[in-house]
Amino acid sequence: MKRLLLLGALASGCFVSEGPRRYPSWERTTKGAQTFAECAEADAWVSKSGKEGVGIVLELRGRSSEPCLVTIASARLRVGNEDHAARRLPDPPRLRLGQRVHAYLAFGFDGDKAWNEGAEGTLVITGPTTSVTFPLKQTLPSREECDPR
Repeated sequence: MKRLLLLGALASGCFVSEGPRRYPSWERTTKGAQTFAECAEADAWVSKSGKEGVGIVLELRGRSSEPCLVTIASARLRVGNEDHAARRLPDPPRLRLGQRVHAYLAFGFDGDKAWNEGAEGTLVITGPTTSVTFPLKQTLPSREECDPR
């Protein structure tokens, strides 16, 4: 009997798993930049997804030949029916036509709860005179898209 238990314990480590683990991740549901202020465009994409929130890269592009100060008054992420403010806002860049600046925005929230509730999200970037919104959703990548462990 002891031999049978020992063989069973040893054999359990020999089974091939179903493949790499998959984790939910946030992504934008739309593409393309939006006009932000009179002299800039804003674009955003999710760069990190996790159990404790998301990280989003914000790109600002100049649209004017004259230097233009682009101020972000607030950045918030609505997940389900909860709002979460960015942990830090970037300093206002002074942009010219074609110039690009990137800023990282971190938002903390319970990622597991959001996944379990099937919550969707909306990123809202607000300036002194205008705002832009980027809809987000959570997805679970297929096994083929996962990196092996």
